[in-house]
Amino acid sequence: MNNTNRNFDQNINTNTSSDDIDDELIQYYKHLKSKINPKSSELFCQSTVDFLKSLNCVDNSGKINNTGLLLFGKKQSICHYFPYQKVEFIISEGKIWVEDPTFRFKERHTFHDSLIRMIIDIQETIKDKIRTRFAHSDDIESTEIPVVPLKAINEAVTNAIIHRNYEKNIPISIYQFSNRLVIQNPGKSIKPIEKLEEPGSRPRNPRIADIFQKINFAETLGTGIRTMILEMEKAKLEKPLFESDPEDDFFRVTFFTEHLLDDLTQECLRKFSHLKLNQDDKLALAYILKIGSINNKRYRSINKVDITSASKGLKRLVEWELIRQKGTSRKKAEYVITEKLSEAYR
Repeated sequence: MNNTNRNFDQNINTNTSSDDIDDELIQYYKHLKSKINPKSSELFCQSTVDFLKSLNCVDNSGKINNTGLLLFGKKQSICHYFPYQKVEFIISEGKIWVEDPTFRFKERHTFHDSLIRMIIDIQETIKDKIRTRFAHSDDIESTEIPVVPLKAINEAVTNAIIHRNYEKNIPISIYQFSNRLVIQNPGKSIKPIEKLEEPGSRPRNPRIADIFQKINFAETLGTGIRTMILEMEKAKLEKPLFESDPEDDFFRVTFFTEHLLDDLTQECLRKFSHLKLNQDDKLALAYILKIGSINNKRYRSINKVDITSASKGLKRLVEWELIRQKGTSRKKAEYVITEKLSEAYR
């Protein structure tokens, strides 16, 4: 593989040829594109190389770049050249990740194919496996709907595939817990986390993003995050939690299927009214009650504060004996609830 200063999706894979390209995927792309713009120039390309060239998937000599292979490659070629370009969908019955592998999860689905096929398969599997709830209305009968809006999920999956770091040998992970859906991809957000909701996009893989847009697999660049937020608001659910970790180099979005500060949690926290908990305290405690643990990074993400404020907030909750540090690591300290808080939540 030719390593240059170009983006990964533009790099040429010198070991590949047109034999690695799946003609069915080219025809499927043309089918989708013809519905959007039947006059698009790539629809009239006769040869595989001409088609790929029209989408900037080959160089001037006809050598295929990573975009061409990832989007239009045969499954066996994808598995050979990109062994970790996969997505894991794990369904757990509980609220926390269980360390014991015997009881860790209920189901596990692995996707490893071209990006076009994979994104369709992932969305169909999630649609089939996502937990549901009954929606009530005054004028119609109760209907069963997904606990998280499918449009928000599909946008998050597409976002993870477009923006993931393909040079890291780590799959995209999707976890369905009993109270949330988590989608995590290798590669921190290039756009500052505090500016995610602002217009504009900075895709890590611009050619992949461009082709996804051409066939309406992705929203207009820079609107995906806003779409997720709006879909959750329309469903009267908690705003998604976005986390970007520069140190461990990952991006994560969490969709909660219940409000952090629901009636049960607020009733629990009222028992500590003498402590005069502020909003940051309440959100941190609600998070730990729902998820099982919290750390400095998550405290910052939830409350939009700096590292010093997060440290002071966690220290305050420890002093009040509502949380305690798990383990001895100071650099990556995790905090869990104390028996005092646990009893109040029962």
